[in-house]
Order: sequence, then structure tokens, then C-alpha cells
Amino acid sequence: DNDLLSLEKENNFRKIYLEKDLSSINDLANNLIKLEACFGKVRHKYIKGSKAKLFNELLIKKEVESNLKDKEEVFGMIVFDRSIDFITPLLTNYTYEGLIDEYYGIDKGNIIIDESYFKEKKKIGNEVDKRILYSLASNSNEFFSKVRCMNYLDAHKYLIEVRKFFSEKAKETKTDNEKVDFIKVQKTIE
Repeated sequence: DNDLLSLEKENNFRKIYLEKDLSSINDLANNLIKLEACFGKVRHKYIKGSKAKLFNELLIKKEVESNLKDKEEVFGMIVFDRSIDFITPLLTNYTYEGLIDEYYGIDKGNIIIDESYFKEKKKIGNEVDKRILYSLASNSNEFFSKVRCMNYLDAHKYLIEVRKFFSEKAKETKTDNEKVDFIKVQKTIE
């Protein structure tokens, strides 16, 4: 969502646990110090795991060295390392959001999809963009906020019901403009 930030790096597990290279922990601490310099110190820190504790110790030293102000605008931070749970990455996610992430790859609450899913063409300069950025943030996408945590089977049933509802509404509408609006919404849901 819009108020969540992840500093996860894709290759950190391999570097830390297989190659025994702890430099990425230092990089993470430096990045967080830069964030704290802009937004203030983190008020609540929740730390779990031996490497996360090492990160926290390093972070405390860097906070003292950099003389950060105590304006504490960031409410909380959760730091955990993979040593507390090696199994979870091996599990398959059966939620609607999880499947979208596996197929499209959710990045900072957004996915990049082909514009063919939407009727409207987006132009950049003189060229037509073939892919568009689509936000999945719950404050800007009410439909997604309803189905994001559903099991994919339940979400499928719900989507069929919504499509049926809009199909019936489209048949009931009297003007062509209303039908076009319902068809746009229906295609977005599909």
C-alpha cells in the first residue's frame, strides 16, 4: 500500500547465508539512515532473527554517528531475516493478490500490464505505449481491495457474480452511452 516501504533485495539471501557476505546488511543500514535523515527516526523497531539483530546494532551506531534529529515521523519498522522462517518462500500463494504477484510481479503496489486489457490508448509523445502501469493500492482501487486476500477459487466465484451483475445491468440500460460504460467496467473486471 502507499504507506509501506520494503528495502528487500533479491540476492541478499544468497549473499548472506550462502556466500557469508554481510556487506548487504551494511548497505541496508546506510539506506535506512538516509531515509531517517529525510523523514526522522523510526519510533518503534521490531527485530527478529540473528542477522536482523546485527543490522539493528549497526543501525544504532550509524544513528549516533550521523547525529539524527529525534522528530520520529516514521511510526514503525519490522526487520526480520530469513533464518526465522526458511519454509515460507517455498509455499505457493493461493490468494488473488499472490497469484497476480507471481504472474505479473507487483512492484511497490503496481503492476505493468499490456494496454490491450483497457480500451483507452495511452500516448507518450508520438508513440503509443504498449504497456501501462496499473496501481493496486487499496485507497485507489476499491475492487482490488475486496478481492486481494480472497482465495483464488473464492475470488473466481466473486468475479463471475460481478460479471453477471454488470451483464444484466447492461441489458437493462436504455441508452447506448450507458451500455458502453457498463461494457468498459465489465472488460476491466475480466
